[in-house]
Amino acid sequence: MDSPINWRVKLQEGKDHPKNDRGMPRFPYEFENNTKTSALMLEMTKLIHNIGKVVTMDSRFCVAPGILALHDVGVSGQALIKKRGRFWPKHVPGNQIDEYMKDKPLGYAATLKQCIDGKGFLVHCQNDDCYVTKIMSTHGLIQPIDNHNTYRNINGTWESFKYVEPMSRHNHSKHWVDDVNNRRHDPIGLEEVWATKWWPTRQFTFLCSVAEVNAVNSRACGRKANTDPQLTFRRNLAVEMMENKIGINLPRPPSPVATRSKRKVVGHEKRKHPIHTGAWDNVKGTWKTTKTDYTKLLFSVCKTKCRTYCTCNPAVPLCERCYYDHEEEQKPQS
Repeated sequence: MDSPINWRVKLQEGKDHPKNDRGMPRFPYEFENNTKTSALMLEMTKLIHNIGKVVTMDSRFCVAPGILALHDVGVSGQALIKKRGRFWPKHVPGNQIDEYMKDKPLGYAATLKQCIDGKGFLVHCQNDDCYVTKIMSTHGLIQPIDNHNTYRNINGTWESFKYVEPMSRHNHSKHWVDDVNNRRHDPIGLEEVWATKWWPTRQFTFLCSVAEVNAVNSRACGRKANTDPQLTFRRNLAVEMMENKIGINLPRPPSPVATRSKRKVVGHEKRKHPIHTGAWDNVKGTWKTTKTDYTKLLFSVCKTKCRTYCTCNPAVPLCERCYYDHEEEQKPQS
């Protein structure tokens, strides 16, 4: 089960941007040379720059300069494309794409490839029931995902098709932010029951709620289990906070008693023959020299090559299991 975690948020009190005496921004923005949306995309992905991560975004971020700017900092971005009023985003010939795809079968996919400032810019398209899904990116393949089927009712008949890679990635993750928000508000939203509506207080309650949802989801992810109901987790957390032992000097638990090591059989000990040596020479009572650093010898019983032997008979190589059986046979009967 997916357990989404909200890693990064941006809070903005207003549109004011304080300036110094020279008319320059008092708090310079790191990505001011980019467009407003592109700068926001770069800021929100700053922690994963230059590590090749994939980021999928909704239609509010379907701007070609932003996708290309992410590509420049080593982030593979993709954004759902939607028409804005009467116009399509720049570099997206939406009407021509719809005209081309209108006679194609359900689930048919294609990619429009373009080159912008020497960089590859892709518009992935897949034919759906009543529309064409479009995603802009600089990466991705039109490859069907075998375990991501979807169904549509067309003229009373159910038909299925497989999402291709970009659409599959987007549809898997598009509800993650909504899932966090739903848990934040249900069943008791902290932001709703807190009477004070002062802006800093509202942001504080928002961050508390997000932290609470993250705690529930991260614990479920660590346990590989379903997430607890939000109210159950909140009650347990409240009890733990009221009954915490912070500041109370509790006696230390005794250290665990060390168990006695396994008793060895006298005259029997597992060892490895030295480097640059091979088989044991019974006549000379020493090892035969070899040019190989670590020569492994074949044990005739289990057909395993190894370098270990028992001190009772160096001429017989013994693997781990065979040495264990050998040692058990030599133990005195009780």
